[in-house]
Amino acid sequence: MNPYSPPKSAPRIPVSHLPSTLRPATNLKGARGVLIIMGSMICMQAIAIYISAHLNSSGITSGYQPDGTAQDAIMADQAAHAMQSVLAAKETSYLAMIIGVIPLLCGLLVYRYPLASTTVGCGLVILLYVKQAVANPASLVGGGVLGILLKAGILAALTFAIKEAVEYRRALREYLSRAPNA
Repeated sequence: MNPYSPPKSAPRIPVSHLPSTLRPATNLKGARGVLIIMGSMICMQAIAIYISAHLNSSGITSGYQPDGTAQDAIMADQAAHAMQSVLAAKETSYLAMIIGVIPLLCGLLVYRYPLASTTVGCGLVILLYVKQAVANPASLVGGGVLGILLKAGILAALTFAIKEAVEYRRALREYLSRAPNA
């Protein structure tokens, strides 16, 4: 049983019979848009990271010709570390793609499960930012002032999405409590 669904004693009211202020298209449109945009941005970022890592992996080994000196061992060690970094970037892009798809799905399900989908989607986006900050603290200020403003705007938009879902849930419960039992 879904804990967010109305009690069984409450009448089933088609969406078309709800007042215009309680229709999902008006209250949850912002939450849906935020989640879909966030998921799309994360997926595009993951694709860009993967492409960049793939291009860097081909450039690591090309252009180096071993000549049998001690410099070869140093260059081989540096190339091995660079390849490990490239593989780590590719793995991170896979994880980011998975995390990006989840807010997209939550955005599509926001009309059916308003509070659950916005909370899960927003939580995963915040979790991704925390993971990036732990892996590379400089990523918090990456992009300078514009990067900081973008991250602040994203957090404000996520807060707005949850606020919209909570307001919708509260208004729907109030409306259902006033509805006559049929």
